[in-house]
Amino acid sequence: MDNYFDFTSEDDKEMASRKMEGQFSMSNQEGERISILDNYQAGDDQPAGPSRPSNKRRRCQGVTITPAQRRERKKEIDRAFHQRRKEQENQMKENLHFLNEENTILVRENQVLMTERDSMDQNLQSAAMETIQLQSEILGLNRDIATGQRFVDLYSNQLVSICCVYIYIVPHISYILAIITRV
Repeated sequence: MDNYFDFTSEDDKEMASRKMEGQFSMSNQEGERISILDNYQAGDDQPAGPSRPSNKRRRCQGVTITPAQRRERKKEIDRAFHQRRKEQENQMKENLHFLNEENTILVRENQVLMTERDSMDQNLQSAAMETIQLQSEILGLNRDIATGQRFVDLYSNQLVSICCVYIYIVPHISYILAIITRV
């Protein structure tokens, strides 16, 4: 194992630095070297911050850690990691519970909407049937109106012809009556 600090998060850095302050003392210069190392990212794939120095460069910083200190530091980092994982798991369980409740509500709403849709489909079908029936009745009434119009035209023509005869006969009626009375 290497003799350098490789912290994966700010919490790990903070926890380890508190533990290390009580375990061994270091000179001001060594503390500055460690604080410089804290500025580097824990993983090579992280884009933010300056790039990580090579392992050789970090080993040459003058900080040596005993195997017992390394084990203790690893335990602290592992505890912090497990704590974060446990918090993430609890958060996931809460999210799962929330999503299950939301899913149940959405399923109920979906059922209500499907029932409404089926009802609307039935109403639409009955309205379509009624529309077809009304259109059929309208066509029948239009035929009746056309037939009635033909009768009106026929009777109007007959009335006009009677009126014409009447108009022609009325002025001559007195003459016709005079002829009839003379005979």
